[in-house]
Amino acid sequence: MPILAAFLLWGISSHSGPFWLCWQSIGESSAARRYRSMAVQQEPSYRRNLGKVSYTYKDGGAQGEFMNACRMAAWRNAIEKHSISTDCILDVGCSYGSWAENWRALGFKKLHGIEPNPEAVEKARLVFDEVEHGFLEEVVGSIEPSETVAANGVIVHILEREAERRFLEESASLVAAGGHLLFSVINCEYYVTPAGREPFDGPNSCTRTLDHHRDVAAEAGLEIIDQIGTFINPWCLAEFDFVANTEGIKAEGDLWAGWEHVSNAHRPHTLVPFAEALFVARKS
Repeated sequence: MPILAAFLLWGISSHSGPFWLCWQSIGESSAARRYRSMAVQQEPSYRRNLGKVSYTYKDGGAQGEFMNACRMAAWRNAIEKHSISTDCILDVGCSYGSWAENWRALGFKKLHGIEPNPEAVEKARLVFDEVEHGFLEEVVGSIEPSETVAANGVIVHILEREAERRFLEESASLVAAGGHLLFSVINCEYYVTPAGREPFDGPNSCTRTLDHHRDVAAEAGLEIIDQIGTFINPWCLAEFDFVANTEGIKAEGDLWAGWEHVSNAHRPHTLVPFAEALFVARKS
């Protein structure tokens, strides 16, 4: 075996799985490899990553409890301020049904979910009244519109701008007349990634500016009528860079209880410095 081929074989097999795949890759023509790579890249990120992003913060310890409490507070704010209907919630990307308890606590009478991950669907059906299995674009035409449609923690996993626009457009089509679409987005200015506080694409998640999401929502035919901060991530604030960012301290409930109070105090007045925002929208 030529030295170069042996080196390539070792490099690929060390990182990419079965040995035979390496031979297949090396045996392909460069044109075939380019075509295969393009086909993978053209498939939307949310399809490529099916089953990899169905986790939630429900069992995330003290920090997870903090984030959940803050998100619930933001939802209560939205429901009260905008008279959001609680007859039924259509939860797009309901995962394992981890928000079922939250939805009930917020007063929703019927829980209707959409989830593409088959493993998650089975568990969601244990706690939701009804769950559709499939990607949104596959089931959107067969679902009755709801006055309240939600997408919590979904857009963070849609990397492509056009895919985000389509997702919002299809979600909006499920909103009944006079109803609302509520969706959460990460604000890269207060969420640190390897790119710092700039927009960033990870393997199956991304961060963007709030202006990006506002623009895409407008392109999807939505009018954003409110923007509510959910949680503050103290370790992502520039003033706190590298300060006490340890797992031991992160596990302390008193710390997060304090930041919950800070989040609650800031929420009615500003989006600064919230790491996540809940957008309340209606069809324009």
